[in-house]
Amino acid sequence: MMVIISLVMSAEGLYLNHLNTINHLSNNKINSIFRDSDGFLWIGTSSGLYRYDGYTFKNYVPESAENKDTFDNSIEGIQEDSEGRLWIFSGSKYSVYDPSTDIMTTEISGILGTSGITGTPALLYIDSTKSIWLHIQGQGLYRVSPDFRNAEMVKDDSLKTVQLTDIESTPDGIVTLDNNGVLKIIDPVDLKVVRSDSFIADELGKGNTYVFTFVYDRDRLGWIFSNERLWLYDMTDGKWLNDMLPPMDHRRFVKILEQDRSGNLWIGRDHQGLEQIVKSNDGISFKKITSEPSQEDINTVTSIYEDNSGIVWIGTYKKGLYYHHQSTRKFNLYPFNDVNCILPSSDGQNVWVGTDAAGLIRWNPATGQRNTIKVGNGQLQEAVTSLLEFPDGTLYIGSFNRSLKRYRNGKIETIVTNSALDNSYCWALAKGDGDKIIVGTLGAGIFVFDPSTLKVNGYNSKNSGLCSDYVVSI
Repeated sequence: MMVIISLVMSAEGLYLNHLNTINHLSNNKINSIFRDSDGFLWIGTSSGLYRYDGYTFKNYVPESAENKDTFDNSIEGIQEDSEGRLWIFSGSKYSVYDPSTDIMTTEISGILGTSGITGTPALLYIDSTKSIWLHIQGQGLYRVSPDFRNAEMVKDDSLKTVQLTDIESTPDGIVTLDNNGVLKIIDPVDLKVVRSDSFIADELGKGNTYVFTFVYDRDRLGWIFSNERLWLYDMTDGKWLNDMLPPMDHRRFVKILEQDRSGNLWIGRDHQGLEQIVKSNDGISFKKITSEPSQEDINTVTSIYEDNSGIVWIGTYKKGLYYHHQSTRKFNLYPFNDVNCILPSSDGQNVWVGTDAAGLIRWNPATGQRNTIKVGNGQLQEAVTSLLEFPDGTLYIGSFNRSLKRYRNGKIETIVTNSALDNSYCWALAKGDGDKIIVGTLGAGIFVFDPSTLKVNGYNSKNSGLCSDYVVSI
């Protein structure tokens, strides 16, 4: 019989510090966080990889032009091998950063080749012993020695044909999850599968595939989640404990789940912010974690990571990076209405703040002065969803209303191009070639807009290789 231990935190609010684009982090969407053995904090954003030394950020891209062309700037995962090299997952490929040369490269075949492995890894996991677990579709799952000189394959032919979405080390063995939801536990010594469970795959039905993630906690429970569900698995006797989860809460969107060294289990939600899992003899519940009363709550949490010093780092979708430590009681967050986007102004003093219901705000952090600029023609302010400023001070504005807007010479104007752009929800803005603007929309794909000629080129799933017409970040 499993004994449930209570892990309730006594504090209702967290003391948080905040890092975002104001601190020269180029993008507020944080995908991954990792502290290396030298003490540097590495942050994967939707616009590239950054190293933080406690004072400044440094951006890393592949050194050669060829590597840059094949590198995806959306950094999804960071791990460190026995040589201190960082393995960086972006797009669908791995790159390697070597601290001895301070160079990042997408060419990894040379490193893998020393162990006799050929092929491109679809998934890579480095365990606590620094052994590397590599899954190559069509070949299977390998365990590679920390020095990359030896590679052995797991004795299970079914691993050759499946697509693994997670690999995790536990005291019970190496856990794998494939995109059908099949869970396997592998003996890390003799490389044999000691347990296989298809409960999730059977429940979801054939043909339903998802990205499943596995998290092991100190009570020997396995937490498994996709973008739609949360499951609970008892690693001791192989039983499913889903009936202990709240009936509705386990179906809410889970972005990330992590356990810290104190045993606290944190859940990052989409739109519901940060929660803590509370275990009791009556079952399991999810407790909303708020910041201090003077602070704005975090909306969408995309990554949670605890480093060796006990600092818990919290990455968000639009609000950058927060960090919390029990001994830190500093709070440096400024209250605003619901903020969708922020952009440092080209004047070096002000910050543009796009809100959900309070329009556009020009804010001077040094003086505290705020000037509100109305966006929209009606009585209500339009929700500002994206911002892009040119060197001459012209600010382009995407809002939750159709058409692209522009702020210059103290006035807001709606741009008329006589194209489909005029009737589209402009959700993301980025600088293109020359002075052109790339506009991502909700439902109409991507537009390339030339402000000097008002010429527009549209690209969508029907006339290009775009996989979706819903573009939320560029």
